[in-house]
Amino acid sequence: MLVPVEEIASDEVLQQAYDWLCARRTDYAPDNDVWCLRWRWDEVKPQIQAALRAGTYRLGAVSLLASKQ
Repeated sequence: MLVPVEEIASDEVLQQAYDWLCARRTDYAPDNDVWCLRWRWDEVKPQIQAALRAGTYRLGAVSLLASKQ
């Protein structure tokens, strides 16, 4: 079953994804890229939506930086 791009790019779905990400990465290292996204979410979210709607959004590799506790 394919999900329409408009549904994926909706405020509700992107907010759910953002909330999930924040909940999963609360204990990540301070220099992890998730913190940059959290600080800039209001700026980045419309850019992600535009790229999704235009069909230009691409997933990239993710690096794991674990903190030593």
